[in-house]
Amino acid sequence: MPSQTLQILLFRFNGKFNLPVSDLANLLGYDEQYCRNLISENKFQIHTFLQGGKRVARIDDVADYLDRISSKETPKRRGPKTKAEKIAAAKAEVSHA
Repeated sequence: MPSQTLQILLFRFNGKFNLPVSDLANLLGYDEQYCRNLISENKFQIHTFLQGGKRVARIDDVADYLDRISSKETPKRRGPKTKAEKIAAAKAEVSHA
């Protein structure tokens, strides 16, 4: 069964199975030339290939990438605790006592 992300992408791009770099850059919020530079340096995280002279990526690879990056935990914030974190910690101490 296809992932929900894949279904959303298929709907958004009218059932296209291969996305050109311009659509890919727009989806990821990057400039198209930045994506092309990453691809040429082999640093782009999504596999791309040439199809009819155009650089494209398979939509299921894009969905897998989006699922991977959305499942990563956000790193803990450095520095002193915020006021909200201090209040939450104090409430946790009171409830455990």
